[in-house]
Amino acid sequence: MDILAEVLDRVRLGGTLLFRFELGHPWSLALPERPTYIIIDGNCAPQLHDCFGDCGVKTVVRGDALVPCISAASIIAKTHRDALMKQFDRSYPGYGLDQHFGYATRAHLKALMRLGPSPIHRRSFNPLRSWLSGELALGSLPQDLAVCESLGPLECD
Repeated sequence: MDILAEVLDRVRLGGTLLFRFELGHPWSLALPERPTYIIIDGNCAPQLHDCFGDCGVKTVVRGDALVPCISAASIIAKTHRDALMKQFDRSYPGYGLDQHFGYATRAHLKALMRLGPSPIHRRSFNPLRSWLSGELALGSLPQDLAVCESLGPLECD
């Protein structure tokens, strides 16, 4: 399993952010100036005193829709993720990662059924989690799973 997929499965996205701070990720600890205030999308504020001393932290639920700097960071992160998915598509052909960028489209789920998970697939996400655990038969979908018909966020059933 890919180390990033494994970390994401264990600590979720917010924990991954903190994990990267703790590892001394270049964009976090090699900044020319230390941040004095960080705004985070969500409702969980990580403890950053080990990395940034007395840096203030503010959380904003739905911050990507409400706070312009969070919106900009979200766009940058998604653009970076899409570029990574295009690279992963070359390493793991057949999944269509360059088309759906990892979202739960019908084409993506069909590829998972046909090929099984690649090392970059997160085992904590359904339906893969349920398929691997035997909770659901391969190809069955959990009732609460929203399957995207396209990449539009409002076009999921």
